[in-house]
Amino acid sequence: MVMEKDEKVDAELAKRFDYLPLRLKRFEAFLQTVKEFAQYVGSNQYYSDGLNKKILLLNIEVDEMLLDYEELTMRQDAFKEELQKAAITKRKAKINEKEFAGFKNEVKAFEEKASALHGKASAVIRQIKEECKTKNA
Repeated sequence: MVMEKDEKVDAELAKRFDYLPLRLKRFEAFLQTVKEFAQYVGSNQYYSDGLNKKILLLNIEVDEMLLDYEELTMRQDAFKEELQKAAITKRKAKINEKEFAGFKNEVKAFEEKASALHGKASAVIRQIKEECKTKNA
């Protein structure tokens, strides 16, 4: 029953606003993975000072993105809750179109930030590999 209501809410968001909550949800696992990676390599302070600083900054950036993710998720949940209440009470949902458009723009900006974060994490991995090669050479 709950699944059915969630599907109806998701369908309403897709039809009315061209948006699916899965768009934001998919970043949860990504952010947790990057966070675990950054914490793991950050706990091994045997890299160069420059690389250790990059790892620290990566950790901070992931924390910031996790906070942004939580804030966006709470706002998304508020929109979904309004749609659920409207469905239960058989009335039209009171969702401000401009407010939702702003939310979608923030999600898009978040996606771009996540892509940049992926690039930074990948660069850190490459630098770690390079440092290991030069130390062991």
